[in-house]
Amino acid sequence: MGFSIDLSDKLLDLVYDAATEPELWSSVLTEISDLTSSQGGVLFGQSIRKVYFDYNGRLDADRIRIYQEQHITNAWSEYMFRQPVGRLVGSDEIIPLSALRTTAFFDDVLRPQEVAHSVMAKLFGNDDFHGAFNICRSERQGRLNSDRSHVSAVVAKHHQDPPAKDLCQDWDQPPSRACTYYRVTGSVEIR
Repeated sequence: MGFSIDLSDKLLDLVYDAATEPELWSSVLTEISDLTSSQGGVLFGQSIRKVYFDYNGRLDADRIRIYQEQHITNAWSEYMFRQPVGRLVGSDEIIPLSALRTTAFFDDVLRPQEVAHSVMAKLFGNDDFHGAFNICRSERQGRLNSDRSHVSAVVAKHHQDPPAKDLCQDWDQPPSRACTYYRVTGSVEIR
């Protein structure tokens, strides 16, 4: 992928800061969305059954809630669980837009936000739990081209470097802590 957009030190600093101050991930996702002329983004930490955390950068919070309650299993999430850490995937690689439009996931989560395309990257995880982000675009905006998707690639790469693995911190999530010290162990512990 090309590197034709100059990434600001501000964005890279923000990525590293978000690793230790997770509330900053919303700002990171908004900044990436702005740099790529996209609608917004979201970062999820989830198992195949439950979302443990999410950070939303300018997407509809009600639609994120509906995703968590009704559509955690969908073509995009199933595909991303099988991907290696750091690999950028365009939504059209997973399922053509024409087929996506026939799903309840599209009707309930994507269509109301006018989202038609996404670029996604798995940031960490294993077979049971992973963190991934999506940068979402409308049909009018089109797919993310290689000149702009490198922004997402840089975030994925820098997220794999210390101290960014601190994203998965020790937080309380009923019924128990779901994730502890990813930075130290290099893996996620599900209890």
